[in-house]
Parts: sequence; structure tokens; C-alpha cells
Amino acid sequence: MSSVEFRSVQKRFPVGDGELTALDGISHVVPGDNFAVIVGPSGCGKSTLLHMVAGLEQPSAGEILVGGQPVAGPAPDRAVVFQKFALFPWKTARENIAFGLRNLRVPPAEREATVHHYLELMGLQGFGDRFPHQLSGGMQQRVAIARAYAVRPRVLLMDEPFAALDAQLRVVLQENLVQLWTREGGTVLFITHSVDEAVYLADDLIVMTRRPGRVKRVFDLREVNARLGWRKRPIEDVMQDPDYLNLKAEVWRHIKEELAQ
Repeated sequence: MSSVEFRSVQKRFPVGDGELTALDGISHVVPGDNFAVIVGPSGCGKSTLLHMVAGLEQPSAGEILVGGQPVAGPAPDRAVVFQKFALFPWKTARENIAFGLRNLRVPPAEREATVHHYLELMGLQGFGDRFPHQLSGGMQQRVAIARAYAVRPRVLLMDEPFAALDAQLRVVLQENLVQLWTREGGTVLFITHSVDEAVYLADDLIVMTRRPGRVKRVFDLREVNARLGWRKRPIEDVMQDPDYLNLKAEVWRHIKEELAQ
């Protein structure tokens, strides 16, 4: 288990002769083995925050720690799933999933067993030898998620992974992801614009302000999920639950306050 800790994180970008403050004073701790979701208005710095956890960008001020250690750059303990599937088009689904394992020099027999395990978990049996262009968008994203999970990262970072998919497929993959995470565990930091998605997935739901992005409100949903058993119920039932609808309305109110300013 690895926590993700933000300590007074600020991010500024040069703009013309001045600077643009994208994030300002982000302080929060995501406990290890939690599924944390960040939601907020467009341009509030959600993806920038995730990229800093990945080590792809550095804070202008403050510090980010994973498992108690400062993030200094990309490392195998963190894996990223992007909105644009980011698969190697010249590699099969099996080879894409095995890519990180090869880089880590995992022995061939163990590598093949791991790839087989995640093909099965993601419902991709029979598609391992197909290339990305031979797979639907949903299948491509399942391959990307399997590739990320296969290296057993301490933290899985997901940057709007379902945004490019149609609404029906998006719901199916949300359910698939919950089932995978429930079985495999780990800390997840998930970025989305969808309040429905955020409320369904989150243990730790972080609502951000408009730019410069700050933490506006944090909803701790662990007790709610445990009490209502959302993750054990079909998603279509959860989305009609009065508790779910009330929580979704409250999250929306916070976001609309930011959009109205």
C-alpha cells in the first residue's frame, strides 16, 4: 500500500512576460489502497496534478510524496493510463501488456503467466494476438489498463481513461475497473469530468476549485460504499439509489459554484 501526499503543492507556468498559476496550495493525503477521484471545472489543473504524481512534471513549490518518498521523476512504482489509449500500434494486445514486464526483466514464464492473468481479468481472452487497430476502443482501453496493472504499480494514475468512449461502454468499463481494483487492490488516483463517474468510483472524492486549482471539498465515501454495498451491486441499481443521487447533487452544487464565478 502506498499513500499519495500533497504538501502545499503549487504549479506555475510561464505565459508571455509573466506566469500563470495553475495550482495553488494543494494539501491532501490519499491513504494507501484507496480509490481517489479528482473532479472539478475544466482547466482547474486536475491533469497537471496527476502528471506531477507521475513525475512527468515538477511542482513549482511544495512537495508530493508516494509511500512517504518524494517524487523525483517517473518510476515503476507508478503507472499511468491516459485518455488516448497510448498503445504501441505495431504490437499485439499480448505484447502491449508484456511491455513493462520486459523492461523490468521479468522471466519469460512469469511474464507469460502475468499477461494471461490480465487478459482473462479484463475479458480479453481470444484477443491477445490482435493489434490495436483490430480492437474496439473499449478493448484498447482494457489493454491499456491491463498493461498498467501488470507491472504491479504501487499507485495507478488514470487521466480521464473513459472520456473518449460512448456512454454505454463507459459504464461497462467503470464496472470492470471496480471489479479489477477490488480483486487486485492498490492505490488509484483517477481524473474525470463526470460527476456520475466520480461518485460511483470514489473512496476519496476530491472536488477542486476553478483555476488556480485548490481543494474545495473532500468527500470520504469509504463508509458509504461499505454500508450501501455499491461495488457489489449492478451499476444501474446504484445510479437509482437515493443516497447516490443526493451525493451526486451535492457534488454538482460545489462545481456549479465554481463555474458561476
